Amino acid sequence: MSLGAYQTPRDAGTVPIHVQVIDLQPFSLDMVVPDYLPARDLTQRVARDAGLGAFWEDGTRRKFYLRVRGRLLTDEEKLRDFGVVPHELVHLLPQPPEGSGLE
Repeated sequence: MSLGAYQTPRDAGTVPIHVQVIDLQPFSLDMVVPDYLPARDLTQRVARDAGLGAFWEDGTRRKFYLRVRGRLLTDEEKLRDFGVVPHELVHLLPQPPEGSGLE
């Protein structure tokens, strides 16, 4: 089989990114994610893979936001819309705890 028969991540609709989680205990990880998912779905997927809880103690859903190239993505925007390149830095911003003083 020739090397041309293998798909690159970009051909497969995915892109490898470096995710910096901005949280009380920040950390980073490398992931390969679909570049065609809307941000509302992609944030939940990244949060799950990063091991972040999707719910608060009271059972309400915790929100997450993606920041790409200095701006927050709206629910419908996709990484593909921004032309994100392999290994680009993306920030995941979890909703801060209620009463923490953070916005």
